[in-house]
Amino acid sequence: FEAVPNEPFMRLWCAAECLGAVVGGLAHQPEVLWIEADVTHHAQNRFGRGIVQSGRHAHDLLNAAGLDGEGEIFGASDSGIDHDHCFFHDPVHNVPFMFPAGQVGRHRSIARYDYQESVMNDQSKKDRVMGHGTHVIGSVLGWAGQDHNMKAYHGIAPKSRVAFYDLGLVSEGSKMQVPGPLHQTV
Repeated sequence: FEAVPNEPFMRLWCAAECLGAVVGGLAHQPEVLWIEADVTHHAQNRFGRGIVQSGRHAHDLLNAAGLDGEGEIFGASDSGIDHDHCFFHDPVHNVPFMFPAGQVGRHRSIARYDYQESVMNDQSKKDRVMGHGTHVIGSVLGWAGQDHNMKAYHGIAPKSRVAFYDLGLVSEGSKMQVPGPLHQTV
C-alpha cells in the first residue's frame, strides 16, 4: 500500500486473484469509508487524427486536402511540453523560451514558450515525459517524420506551430497555476 501525503486516503495494490478477498475484508472495517478502483489513464491517439477529420479512424481527409496547419500559429496553455519528445524535435532551432512580446522563434513546432519565472527554472522548462501538455499539443501538431515508428500518432495539424504558456508547477507534481493578472501575462 501507499499512504498519500497530505490526503486522507491510501492506495493499495494486490494480485488480481486476491482482489475480491481484499476488498471484502476492507469493506467490513469501520474506519473504511470508501473503496474505488484507481484507474490509470494512458494517452492513446493512434486514431485521433482520422476521427477528428472524418469520423473514421483511417481517413485523414483534411490533411489529404492540404489542410495541415502550415503557416498557422495557435495559442495554448497546459502543464508544459516535453520539447525533447520526437513530435517536437527540431535539430536546427532551439525552443524560443521567453521571447519579447509579439515575437516568435523559428523552431519547427514551438513558436514561443513562455512560463511564470517565479515557479520555473532551467531544469523545469518542460513537461515531465508524456505529461498532459505534451499529449494535448502532440495531438494537435505532433510530427515525428514520415518514416518514424510514431507516424500513426501524428497530430491533426502537423505543420502548425504553438505559442505556449506553461502553467505547470514542477515542484508540486501535476498541479498548475494560472498567473495573475492573466491579461498582463499573455
